[in-house]
Amino acid sequence: MKNRKIRRIGIGLGIVLYSIWATLFYQLTFTGWTLEYSYYGVAMVVGLSLLFMYAFPKRDRRVVVRFTLYAVILSLGIANFAPAAGMWRIIDTIVFIILAIGLGRWLVPVRMGWQLLTLVSLLLFEMWIPLSDVNLLTAFNVNYVGHLSSQDAQVPSIPVTVIPNSRGLQTMITIRGHRPVPHEAQTLIDAMATSGNPTLTKDAIIQLQHSYDLISIKPGKVFFHTSLATPQQLARTSVDSLAMIDFPFSQPHFLSVEGNVRMYVTLAKDPGYYTSMLLNPGTLSTAVGQMALQTAATTQEEWKAIGGNTQNSVQGLSLQNGYLSGSYQGHPIHVKTVGVTILGIKPLLPSHISTEPQAVVEGDNVIQVISLGARPHVIATLNGSYLHPLTTDLVFADVTGNGSDAMLINTVPAQIVQLTPSGTWKTLWVSGRSTFRFEAVLPRAGGDLIIANSPSLISQNPIRYLGGYVYQNGTLNTVFRSYHGNLVDLHVVHILNGSPQILTSVYAHQEIILLSQSKIPWYPVVLVVYGFVVLAGLVRRTRGVKA
Repeated sequence: MKNRKIRRIGIGLGIVLYSIWATLFYQLTFTGWTLEYSYYGVAMVVGLSLLFMYAFPKRDRRVVVRFTLYAVILSLGIANFAPAAGMWRIIDTIVFIILAIGLGRWLVPVRMGWQLLTLVSLLLFEMWIPLSDVNLLTAFNVNYVGHLSSQDAQVPSIPVTVIPNSRGLQTMITIRGHRPVPHEAQTLIDAMATSGNPTLTKDAIIQLQHSYDLISIKPGKVFFHTSLATPQQLARTSVDSLAMIDFPFSQPHFLSVEGNVRMYVTLAKDPGYYTSMLLNPGTLSTAVGQMALQTAATTQEEWKAIGGNTQNSVQGLSLQNGYLSGSYQGHPIHVKTVGVTILGIKPLLPSHISTEPQAVVEGDNVIQVISLGARPHVIATLNGSYLHPLTTDLVFADVTGNGSDAMLINTVPAQIVQLTPSGTWKTLWVSGRSTFRFEAVLPRAGGDLIIANSPSLISQNPIRYLGGYVYQNGTLNTVFRSYHGNLVDLHVVHILNGSPQILTSVYAHQEIILLSQSKIPWYPVVLVVYGFVVLAGLVRRTRGVKA
């Protein structure tokens, strides 16, 4: 009796693990190969499938192959029954369970109890990590998935930023579609009488169904906690990375309602203005530039009015009237520059060449490097071209491991350039694909790990997928590939203890994901398990032939 119970527990555990493995193998291997290698990937998938079916003797094949298909079909079905808010639709779920049981009774020659166990285990697995995010397991642990739904299509990806918290880590600040409560409109109407900006309050009433709450997200002992952002948190939050939705054509507005900050978005100009812009192509770029300046100024004013952070300085330095001014490490700084944006303070030269830090600023298609020593001055200038203009969309990385940073610039095509001791620039690498895009950098001994979105190796599909690369001898060598498209606005953060994490938004899904580097190589693991399963089938097949 005891042995029978142990056997049942073993079978149940095996079914749970096998069904999860089948899901992982389908997502990481079959889907990955197809996306990366196009028709060649399909041929490889067909080959693995035929080998899998051949390995088992005929009496086992009916059970193993059908159960594997059943597990994959269930995982795909469950993924389609989870709406953006994360709440399971009760009626649809009941219907799905009935259909799943019917499919199991027809397809899989095992007991109904084992079928239900498979369904429950896959359901719990996808509540932990959605099937659409499983591909990230090739290199990451998925620590948090937040569905911050909104009714507005004008917010294709949820903006998110981070601020320091009291524990020495960081807290996420983002937006969430506001859920109107009873009598809220009347509360806003009453507030118009005392509001310093009644027009803003009136617009807020009109936009009540299309407004957003500013929220903070931070980890707890077990789960992440979401709450409305406090004034103290917003005082440390920059509006640039949070509210520039469809910039500069949309204008974000902020309103404090009973101590909580509300945001809503309107057109920056009336529709007739946009029509006039399009009908005058000769002045289009100038008009867009002027509108961008006006939109940014209005955003800063309203953000300041509700107590948000409007400090436009980097470590005590700011750009004012054509000069980089301020103080850095006790040295007064006042250097004439053409820059209008501070990109950062980075060690672009090795320490044995110069121990003085360098500020990197960008102007109109030009990047300047300014030494911040006792005698501050411009030490290098990088000019873009008409065909390949420079952009503020770049990251810094120590690609060679010598302690100095190179610039990874998202021009078209993307390129890596490094400052030489003589003040000139050396191009280390240029992408062969116009859609390659640098996203973030993770520290790594011997040369930083470059995180980028890049297209498939063979397929001409323009969709880009996340990958990790290291620079070596003029090339970027692939460390991993995660076939998850539409990841945008990547940040390297310290929200959890341990190694740095990556915080990203998912375009067109209104979802944010927090990733940490995985110590378990799941992709090789599922391939090794596949090998053991095939080997077990071949052993049983051989024994069956001998018998």
